Order: sequence, then C-alpha cells, then structure tokens
Amino acid sequence: MSIQLHYTPEGVGPLQSVTLLMKKPGGQLVQAPMQEVDGIWVLSRPFPEGEYHYAFLIDQQLRLNDPQANVYAPDDQEKIWSVLLVNAEGQRLYNNQEYKVHLEDYRLSAHLDRPAPDFIKKKFNLGVDQQVVAHWLFTQVEGLHCVTVAWSAPDGQLVQWGEQYLVENDHNTPIELAFACDLTPPQRRQQSGAWSLRLFIDGAFVLEDEFTISRDTTYSKFG
Repeated sequence: MSIQLHYTPEGVGPLQSVTLLMKKPGGQLVQAPMQEVDGIWVLSRPFPEGEYHYAFLIDQQLRLNDPQANVYAPDDQEKIWSVLLVNAEGQRLYNNQEYKVHLEDYRLSAHLDRPAPDFIKKKFNLGVDQQVVAHWLFTQVEGLHCVTVAWSAPDGQLVQWGEQYLVENDHNTPIELAFACDLTPPQRRQQSGAWSLRLFIDGAFVLEDEFTISRDTTYSKFG
C-alpha cells in the first residue's frame, strides 16, 4: 500500500524543485525528489511499519515542515521534523487533535533587544545597520511548533532563513522569538531596495512583509 506525501506551495514563489528529506527508523537520512502534478508536489511509495521524520526542501535551500502532519518531533540537534507514523498494514496513522498557536504581535528593528521595541522599523541603512531583526510574540501556544523565517533580497532570491521551535509553557505566558538577518556579507550590501521576509509555522505560510534597505546618509532608529 502506497502512502502519498504532498506539498502545496504557498508563500514560496516560483519553484524549480521540492525534495523530500526523511529520517528512517534508526536515523538514516535519505532524500527523494518529488514530482509536480497540477501545481502540487507529490511522492507516493509504500513505507514499512515505523516512525519516520521528514521535511520538504524547497529549491535545495529552504527547509519546511509539512503543515498536514499535525505531529512534530525534535531530533538530537533540536531540529523539528514532521512525523509519519505507519502501522503494520502500511497505513498512515493520523493525530486528529488540534494544537493552537496565535501570533499576537510582530516588530522589526535593528537590534536583538528584549522586550521587542514598540514600533516596526521599515527602513534600514547599510551605513549603520548591521542586521534586520524580526520579533514575534506568540500566545495560546499548545503542543510543539516549528517557526521559520525566510529573508529575500530585492531580486527575489532567498538569502537567509532560520527556524526555531515553539513549545507550550506551564504558565501559558506569551513567548517571544527573534530572528536576525545579517547585512554584513559583501554580496548583501550590494542589494539595496525592497527586501521581504516571510513567516511559516509548521510549514504553513502565515504572512509576508517588506522593508527597505538603502544607502541614505540620513538615519532614524524608527525608519
């Protein structure tokens, strides 16, 4: 019996390839190319009984989890993976419980200050700013989630991405995560203009925002 894994692109722009990354029971990492069928990337094959950890690799760059998995687990390096559970009959087992997470607030700044600033900085100056920092505040967190932020230059090319895990706490207090995009590499300092960032939670596209990087001689911490 074959099990189909599929990835529906959203928020990633035009794609050239999607690769399935999978850790087999025992920890062996394998890769398999997925095929595009009517805009959806699919892979179908039988899986022996066991627990498999997997993710999607977009254009050999951006790693995203499967929003349909609904079960996620960390590995020894605290990287979060989607979980595929297969029973003795070769059927996929599903978890129907819902795990909520709410994005309460979002800020942009040039510093990794905590708490986050009370403004969204939209203009950055290459003469002064060495990084762009996205601050995210989450509430109502249930279970385990993987938060991914991808940064793109004005030409649309992905220049950096990062991921962090988000897990519910005992006190149900807000949780802040911060992601920084380094502006110091020489090739990035040549790309002034409208940059963008995209937020994904468990591989699902949540939002996109734009900010400007310039070489202006004037500067404001507020943008």
